[in-house]
Parts: sequence; C-alpha cells; structure tokens
Amino acid sequence: MGEIDGLAFFNGGPLAGASQPHKHLQLIPFSDEINAFAVPIEAAIATINLSPDQPTTLPIFPFRHGLIQVPENFDGNILLALYEHLLNHLNFITKPLTTGEQTYPYNLLLTRRWMLLVQRTQDRYERISVNSLGFAGALLVRDRPQLEFLRQFTPLQLLNQVSADLT
Repeated sequence: MGEIDGLAFFNGGPLAGASQPHKHLQLIPFSDEINAFAVPIEAAIATINLSPDQPTTLPIFPFRHGLIQVPENFDGNILLALYEHLLNHLNFITKPLTTGEQTYPYNLLLTRRWMLLVQRTQDRYERISVNSLGFAGALLVRDRPQLEFLRQFTPLQLLNQVSADLT
C-alpha cells in the first residue's frame, strides 16, 4: 500500500465470497483513469469524520461493519494494529484463535486513507454473488434478469441481505 496506491481487498471465508481455498489479499491499483474517488464508497466516506483511534460506521450501511482512518505515515505494523482494532471493535475475537482458525466471515477493504471490515452471513442472495468489491460499489450480475432484479431491489438492499444484522 505504501508503494502502490489502490484498493486492497480480502474475502474472509466462503460465506464472504472467497472463491479460492487459500488466503490471499488482492489489490486494484489506482491510475489516472481510476483513482480513489472513482470508488463509489468514497462519496459516503467523505461525509463522515474518520479517526485512526476510534472505529466508526457509515450511516448508509444498515449492517455490522467498522471503518477506521489510515494515518498518512503508516507501515505494516500500523495496518495490523488498525485491523486488530476493527476486529476487537466488532467483537470478532472473543477468545484466542488457534492456528488456521478464522473469526466470523468478513470482507476487508483498504486504501491509503481508510480500512473497512464488514461481517458476512452468506456469499450470495437471489443467485447474485457478493464479495468485498460489492461493498466498494462493484456488483457483478450474470444476465439481464439479475440486472433487472438488482435495479428493483437496490444494491444496498442486496448488501444488507448478505451481511450480519446490526444487533
């Protein structure tokens, strides 16, 4: 993240949209054509005050998630601390984890400016698969009927269906 500006994302488990049996973090680099402000979620994030000390939430997201600011001068240790702060904030770690054990299913999104963690309950709704990129504003449909369903149901309602309730 220090060398390549972009959107990094991780799908934490099959219920979070992971399609591979191994763990991997993916990065979409920003360019002159694609920059941070081209990511649809940026408009919502720009409306709130972020802090690297206190996780917050996006008022438009009616599901369990946490959002935290990434400070300007970050390194891997700072990113790890922010990640752990979000896990604790959402009560994802209630006991020490053993090697290979995972917390609740979740999606992680990260830019040089913010980190978002969303708790997941299912990988799809009405045959529309959702991974981390869905929470950044990128949903993929397979055909016109799925597109029409999504237009009527709305992307936010779809994200709500695959995520954990606020309770």
